[in-house]
Amino acid sequence: MKVLAVIIAHPLRKISGATNAGRELSIATANLVDLELAIMWDRDEVFTIGKLKVWHVRCTNPLSAAASWLPRSALVPLYDSPIPKVIQKGDYDLVHIHNLIPAFAAERVARACRRRNIPYVVSAHGFNEQSRYAQLNGFGRFKSALADVAVMRPFRRIVKRAAAIFALSDCEGELLASLGVDDDRVHLVTNGVNEFYLEPPAPAEVVAVREKFAIGFGPRLLFMGSLHAYKGVDVFLQSLRDVRGPFQAVVAGQFKSDDERVSLLRKAGIDGGAVPRLVFTGAVSDEELRALYHLTDLFVYPTRGDTFPLVVLEAMASGLPVVSTTVGGVPFVVGPEQGALVPPGDPRAVADAVNALLVDPERRRRMGESAKAKIRERFRWSASAKRAVEGYRIVLERWRSSREKNQPSSEPSAGERAPC
Repeated sequence: MKVLAVIIAHPLRKISGATNAGRELSIATANLVDLELAIMWDRDEVFTIGKLKVWHVRCTNPLSAAASWLPRSALVPLYDSPIPKVIQKGDYDLVHIHNLIPAFAAERVARACRRRNIPYVVSAHGFNEQSRYAQLNGFGRFKSALADVAVMRPFRRIVKRAAAIFALSDCEGELLASLGVDDDRVHLVTNGVNEFYLEPPAPAEVVAVREKFAIGFGPRLLFMGSLHAYKGVDVFLQSLRDVRGPFQAVVAGQFKSDDERVSLLRKAGIDGGAVPRLVFTGAVSDEELRALYHLTDLFVYPTRGDTFPLVVLEAMASGLPVVSTTVGGVPFVVGPEQGALVPPGDPRAVADAVNALLVDPERRRRMGESAKAKIRERFRWSASAKRAVEGYRIVLERWRSSREKNQPSSEPSAGERAPC
């Protein structure tokens, strides 16, 4: 079995949860089968990670000359790469696609598979977000119509023709059914946690992060995310008005601009006096993020649209209880023993859940221990890789069986047989 894993991405956002998940699963799966990884990137390069050969494949865009003054929404759908040519020239038995934005680029990969008559499977990274793309991004009628053409239609075509969908949780049945995916095409291959977050940070890393971001010693709340609107950072900020007692709130992640941050604070009704110990870290390294997980007391992530957020796994692996929402695969990971879930878009419900945990340190401690144990036992990339390989085998067996049934028989018909 020879497999090509493909991560669809674009230079404006090379690093994302889907990119990280696709890479980590590929690294683990390469220990079990012959697997290579191609990632859309901003340059061409080839290297290895363990047993995995990785191709960074340079993206192209017909509007690149005007990129400095065009909006991101106009550029993203048009990024493409030569990955379909890699499939055409390769000797792969199966292609595993991660992430479907830019959707046109993803569809060209799927089309290359069909031309080579090899099956492709798709991991459900971002399915929840992509199926509600216009709604989650707050698009009006015109942008919604464009999103339908550039995102939704190719997304549905790719999913419809996939040999299998690798669901990230058991919470996706209704969504996949709405996309026309039969149960027999669904395989459960969850995300795992990067082993890096299962190890505690060095004391010096903790001290450096505490000093760099002025992290105090009282109860501390942490939000970490890409800071897109659907991630719920606005809900987090609004909830702080109703959080009782002294606390510090930390927002980790990079805003597009300082104006965006100020606008969010204004909309949340927060000024320096309302939350005097509110910290914005900006972009953080992996080492800094791990230290932040260990410096804070509660991870608050009121997402509106995630499918299976890796940051929740990382926080739990670090021993943090979680306050999040009943969205996507979050309930698959966070049970009542590990945290509290509330409806999306409800700042007061977030504040109530936070208040209930802030006054009960012993409960937080038990939840954090349960969270860490659950991640160690159930959400490791090595286990996910085994499930992926089993899915590959089932798909290939069905594919070969289907091809044999559809091939014309070489045996002559009764009227053509020579007499005995």
